Amino acid sequence: MFKWRGSHKDEEEQRKYERKWQETHPDYQAGRKDNYMEKGTLAMVVLTHYGGGKCACTLCGFDEIRALTLGMNSRFNRVTRKTGSLTKLFRVLWESNFPDNYITLCYNCYNMLISRIH
Repeated sequence: MFKWRGSHKDEEEQRKYERKWQETHPDYQAGRKDNYMEKGTLAMVVLTHYGGGKCACTLCGFDEIRALTLGMNSRFNRVTRKTGSLTKLFRVLWESNFPDNYITLCYNCYNMLISRIH
């Protein structure tokens, strides 16, 4: 919450305003939470698909989702370059029925794979 520099009265007024705003806009916060969950769920689905049924690195088995990404069996193609972000790439892959040339990797394995390719 924003800390007002004024008196306690200003803080109370701010709290009342925030409560009133949240009551009149209930779908705003719900939409934000749904968006966050959708991203997390989509990432889980895509990483699990490319992880061979497990949400884990296909090379070393590391399974912390925060450290997982997608790698390719060959050099990066146009789809990867056009999307720009991993979240957009997850959506593109899901909408295009999971093309075969991706694998789930942890960032350590991903960096080792990239250093071998280049």
